[in-house]
Amino acid sequence: MLNPTTRALGPVFVSMRELSTMVNAPLPVSQSFILIWPQLTGLIAATIVIFVIAYIVFQRQEIRA
Repeated sequence: MLNPTTRALGPVFVSMRELSTMVNAPLPVSQSFILIWPQLTGLIAATIVIFVIAYIVFQRQEIRA
């Protein structure tokens, strides 16, 4: 999915005919970030949600020394 030689901006399957006509230059950094921002945002959001759930569960436990 993150192949820099593929000049597509989404999860689109490219046929072999279209692949042969594409430029084999790497994508610029800005275009690479446009490609991965949904996955990156999802990973960060999932991490925050899981941390919050674990923190709430931890705070509800009675810990006695």
